[in-house]
Amino acid sequence: MFCLPGHCQIFENPTKMIIQVLNSSESLWIPVFSLNDKVYQSPTYLLFGAFLIFFYALIAYIIIRTCTIFLSIKVFHENMNVLMAWFLLQWLEAIIAKMVIIPYQIGLISIGVDPTKTFCSWSSFEKDDILIVRDKSEIMPLYVASFFLWHYMASIFLSLLLSYSQGVANGTFVFVGYLLLMKVNLYWKKKMSSHDNQKYSLGRKFQIEENLRSLQVSYQNERSAQNSLAKRLVTASVTYIAVTVVILIFSTLNIISQLGIVYVHYLDNCILLAAFVMSTTLLFCSHSWKEKFKNEIPFFKNFINSRVSNSHLLHRAFSNKESEAYFEQLKIFSSSSCSTAQISGILLELERTRLEREIALAQLQERRRIAFKLAEEREKFNWIACGGGLVVVLSALSSFHHKNLLHVIPIFPMASFIGYKAHFCYGDQLKKISESSAQLLEESVDSLVPLPPTLADIK
Repeated sequence: MFCLPGHCQIFENPTKMIIQVLNSSESLWIPVFSLNDKVYQSPTYLLFGAFLIFFYALIAYIIIRTCTIFLSIKVFHENMNVLMAWFLLQWLEAIIAKMVIIPYQIGLISIGVDPTKTFCSWSSFEKDDILIVRDKSEIMPLYVASFFLWHYMASIFLSLLLSYSQGVANGTFVFVGYLLLMKVNLYWKKKMSSHDNQKYSLGRKFQIEENLRSLQVSYQNERSAQNSLAKRLVTASVTYIAVTVVILIFSTLNIISQLGIVYVHYLDNCILLAAFVMSTTLLFCSHSWKEKFKNEIPFFKNFINSRVSNSHLLHRAFSNKESEAYFEQLKIFSSSSCSTAQISGILLELERTRLEREIALAQLQERRRIAFKLAEEREKFNWIACGGGLVVVLSALSSFHHKNLLHVIPIFPMASFIGYKAHFCYGDQLKKISESSAQLLEESVDSLVPLPPTLADIK
């Protein structure tokens, strides 16, 4: 039996379903490869699971950032921006659904008449391989999450020929539709430019320009090659689908069997990978979108903002002072009553200003060195915190799993090290170091500064 929410249809061969209800003809197909797999007991999988959670969080971050960027930098009409945001945000429900499915896959939540039995298959052709449950309510969260992940439910696998024909038809419709849409809009733009008053209207002109701008967006400037937004998205999606189909064929025909586990994890996460591909492709369709995203990455923002050139600092420090000194000296030199004493005073003032500039330049160089060092340490701290947090989580899980408190020992030195680095990067440790160094310098200033010359030295 093939079941959708509120709909059931009976098929002749229920053995193709992965889940069957006990003492009933109802069977369900859940789009997951493994159930009741106790992989969470493996230390290796703990690391892999942490990577998957990080990857899902990264995809969610990229989706949200992509939506906020093109909603704030409006290259297109507001209606199109809202449609693109809705198109991308649908993947967030897939991420949430995946987080619901994972506990069933790795065995944290065991289901079925025999909860200790592991099931690994996309579809079962033998009754011994079918997961049997006592009631549908037992797997209802898994069933609903699968619906939100894939947006459809299937009970049987269609023939390869039919699937291939559907894929070719869908690809043909997308490609032909794109060409027709581009051709129609170019035709009407040409009509608008030919001064045909019968065909001209202000609303039609704006709509045509908006359509063409959505199909063709300049990446850098008008002289650069025109890169099509629709072309980029279609190319990225077709390429991704082609790669997925190739991996599906390799997995089905057992080609390079050593990569079987890679095939499984790729196909299990292909929906979420599509969100990553489409979001990054959309970001790189506009130079302003790409730059805003790149400059606001949390791990690199402090490092990028700290890279300020010397010319910018010097210009900000001396622009006002130089302007005032220049006009003051020009006024004196242009005066007819300018005497030798005044010129000597001006030269002395210039010499004093030169010394002040050199001192200020040295101070700016020192401040820049400290700022660069602090930015570098903050950049390191982001990676140290991620790695240290992973060590803490793995140690805690290992201690909980093996019931051994000795496994939490690595947490203490790691926590101390992370605390030290956090105090240096975001606390007042650097200020205390600077004050201590200034005090040490004052204590030894007599040995550093040379004494004035005496008459004996002159003789």
